[in-house]
Amino acid sequence: MKQKKVWPLLLAASLVATVFTGCKKDKPEEEEPTGTVYKGNGTFILCEGGFNQSNARIDFLNKNTDSLYTDIYQKVNGVPLGDVLQSMIYVNDRAYLVVNNSSKIEVVDPLDFTHKATISGFTSPRYACITGTGKVYVSDLFSNKVSIVNTTSLAITGNIPLPGWTEEMLNDNGKVWITNSSRDYAYIVQNDVVTDSVNVGYGSASIRKDNNGSIWILTAGNYPPNAAVSRIVRLNPTTNAVDWTYDLPDNGASKLRLNGDKSVLYFLYDGKVYRKNTGDNATPAEFISLTGKSFYGINVDPANGNIWLGDAGAFTSGGTVYVFNSAGTQIKSFMTGIAPTDFVF
Repeated sequence: MKQKKVWPLLLAASLVATVFTGCKKDKPEEEEPTGTVYKGNGTFILCEGGFNQSNARIDFLNKNTDSLYTDIYQKVNGVPLGDVLQSMIYVNDRAYLVVNNSSKIEVVDPLDFTHKATISGFTSPRYACITGTGKVYVSDLFSNKVSIVNTTSLAITGNIPLPGWTEEMLNDNGKVWITNSSRDYAYIVQNDVVTDSVNVGYGSASIRKDNNGSIWILTAGNYPPNAAVSRIVRLNPTTNAVDWTYDLPDNGASKLRLNGDKSVLYFLYDGKVYRKNTGDNATPAEFISLTGKSFYGINVDPANGNIWLGDAGAFTSGGTVYVFNSAGTQIKSFMTGIAPTDFVF
């Protein structure tokens, strides 16, 4: 979601596409043929929907036919997905759809998107992370804890107390790093117990591990009166020490991502895409921007390096997806649901 309309909370509270030479023309949405197989054949487009509107949805772009299938969860299951779709991960042969403002996770078969179960009992879930055999952690905006979900019973079986707003997590050989958007620290959990914390700067929210084994964390910073700039940090996972830091000029950076071989980092800042190689200490550089557009969602296709971007517009009507290749050339654009926030391949 827009971080639960994230920054609004912290603050208090027709297709229109840019056409470039050589870009493919947009294709209209199509109805799914009977027996459609999704996973492995294209890209899932996660659309938050409007806050308190219960109109979150998932679209799917078939890579073989270039056909856009819209709102596939509702079309397959006959019911709406819920209020504010936050994230999606694969867990064994299932997909977990974390629906933030509906306080639930919907479990589906990623091949045909049929509903298998609902996991309830959360306050405001954000992200899920596989942490061991039969176990998933789920971060939360309001509950001051990370929930532990058993993947067999599909129920919450315990929790790990953590202060504030927990966000993305990373399992590094049994050591689970947990970011926190309302603290200066990222936390380390082993065997369901907090064992350490590292000061990475205020508002850590996304985390990745690169091809050299280093851990990268991006912080969002904070607004006045407790102003803090966004920061990207690199950590040594053996010592838990920060060994490289770069402060951005202002706050608001989000959604750190990696390419397929984990050698290039991408993130959003000031509505633009920034890029950095993992193997050097150079500062991140602006890479992709579009006049009049502010990117809200991002991910990188690990198969071909294409960068998928979502523009949420005013968050009240359909958003736009843009796809660029790894050289920064736009390939296509098309309309999708409200607030496209992430892409799953």
